[in-house]
Amino acid sequence: MPENTLAGFSGIPWTSAREVEAERREGFVKNDGVVVLAPLVVNGGPQFSDEERREHYLLWRSQSALFLRWALYRDEPERRAALWRFVEQASVRNVMEADFEAAFRVSYAEVTKALLEYLPRAIEASSAVVLRTPQVTPMSDVELREPTTAELARIKGDLERLEVGFLKETQPQVAAHYEAQARRTLRRAYDNGVRDPELLAVMGLCECDAGNDAAARPLLEAATKAGVVRPRAYYELARITYNALRAWDAEAKFSAKQTAELLQRLFAARAQSPPLPEVYQLIALVWRWCEVAPQRAHLGVLHEGVRNFRSNLGLVFATAKLNVENGFGTEVAGLIDYGLRGAAGGQQPGVVPAVADGGRR
Repeated sequence: MPENTLAGFSGIPWTSAREVEAERREGFVKNDGVVVLAPLVVNGGPQFSDEERREHYLLWRSQSALFLRWALYRDEPERRAALWRFVEQASVRNVMEADFEAAFRVSYAEVTKALLEYLPRAIEASSAVVLRTPQVTPMSDVELREPTTAELARIKGDLERLEVGFLKETQPQVAAHYEAQARRTLRRAYDNGVRDPELLAVMGLCECDAGNDAAARPLLEAATKAGVVRPRAYYELARITYNALRAWDAEAKFSAKQTAELLQRLFAARAQSPPLPEVYQLIALVWRWCEVAPQRAHLGVLHEGVRNFRSNLGLVFATAKLNVENGFGTEVAGLIDYGLRGAAGGQQPGVVPAVADGGRR
């Protein structure tokens, strides 16, 4: 059986006679020559040696290429639609044979036979699948210049701030020295009159990392008021405000005005990139302590957070609980089931932000 290459997929070989024989040795090909589909779904395992895993991967890659070509066959539009349904499911959760059958309307055994019948045609028609990429507009020339005082201080100070977080975990005995160095670097520009919003945001985050929220607050307020693009700056300011309100009266509900102020900052963080799971978790806590009950549409943003951070079981739990408490329990049955299955599977809940929620989770 000659080797061939799928058009549009450079370097993806079709199954050769040598590979088929290797498949047979590993049990991936039955005696009658039918390629078993299981390796397309479950690839390798700890029981294999490195060399066996490498052979397994090469076989899996060839089988996957054949399967995709079969699914994208130009005369089968329904099959192509089934492939995209299956891919969409696989992008959000682990898929099983039942999911495969629901998407393609055939079993593993039936598609195994179909692949065997399609293989000669795939080898003969090497141009059956062609992927064309859109034309890319050439990038414009980048003009280089010397950094400003504010830019230099911000970049160096931010790097030193990030070093502190690493050293606190690996070498805590020297972390304080690097923390002081980051402050000096940032402060040098500030004392010279620089009030660049990005510099102020980094200074505020540096104080947050050091646990000094009182010093961080005015810096973050100035940075966010100027519209700085730094999602964590908005989140930290909302967190500090939230904690201050909870410390003032641990049992009081937030007024509509206080809730709007908190959510305005959190939604500003949500609108920027990258998304932060802490933002969605704090949104859930704000709605928990609001004197006005949230509507179904208000809680839709939490479902967005779950989709973005589906392994964060803390966020899954908070979203489900808040929906149930506000009378929307029938809509989160799948969410609750997902959380229970994740917890039973040994997954760890995501990190909950350091906010004072009074223990009511």
